[in-house]
Amino acid sequence: MADLMISLMCLFLVLWILQVVDVEDQKKLLNYFAYGNDPIQHHGTTETGGNSVNPLPLPSVATSHYDAELHRINDTSVLSGEFNSQQELEVLAERVKQELSGIDALGSVAVVITPQGLKLVIADSEKGPMFYRGGAKVTPFYQDLLLSLARLLASIENKMIITGHTDASRFKGGRTTNWELSSNRANSARYYLDKGGLQERHIFQVSGMSDTAPIDLDNPKSGINRRIELYILTAETLRQLNEVIKSLPRSVLMSKSRL
Repeated sequence: MADLMISLMCLFLVLWILQVVDVEDQKKLLNYFAYGNDPIQHHGTTETGGNSVNPLPLPSVATSHYDAELHRINDTSVLSGEFNSQQELEVLAERVKQELSGIDALGSVAVVITPQGLKLVIADSEKGPMFYRGGAKVTPFYQDLLLSLARLLASIENKMIITGHTDASRFKGGRTTNWELSSNRANSARYYLDKGGLQERHIFQVSGMSDTAPIDLDNPKSGINRRIELYILTAETLRQLNEVIKSLPRSVLMSKSRL
């Protein structure tokens, strides 16, 4: 039992690292969704050029089909291969930005390059809310946004994590909680990504974090905390996650497969 608890705790902590917003990213995301700044941000890099310690250094070897030296690519370029290095993630981020610009959605998605991969933070914007109030039904603008992202990302090889987040507001009556709401919203986003072309092989995990990882720490009920995060994982991050999963007792893995 002790080994089981330790293994589950390790898995939880690894997944938690992917969701926690550090102070610098928090400021950038708050500023971006408030003022519509450049959506491509680099994790841990301040405006003065100082860098925080990266827990997972990005590989320097290119693995995608792009020339890693190119930071500007044609709007019609088709993404392919696996994106792992800093340069590759910059290329991927730029292509995502171009796609968002083409559908007038730059203000609805922040693109953050992290040591673990590329994080797309999809939140309410001047285009309206992503979900109808209190539910998991995606509004039309964000349906189109998810479909467009799916078409763009369908040909890459990276695995992805889809996570739903809520603010700290509570449901009246206590029948439904933010755990159900965030999980249902993540799955709704997955549905439209699947409809747009992402395949099952792309998805590593779909989960809900409730209100446990807010962007606006000072205002837990702020609308910016209601969001979907699509995390495009590097191969090294995926390897580490799989190593943790492999460390789980076989009995646990078998019991999960029967659920």
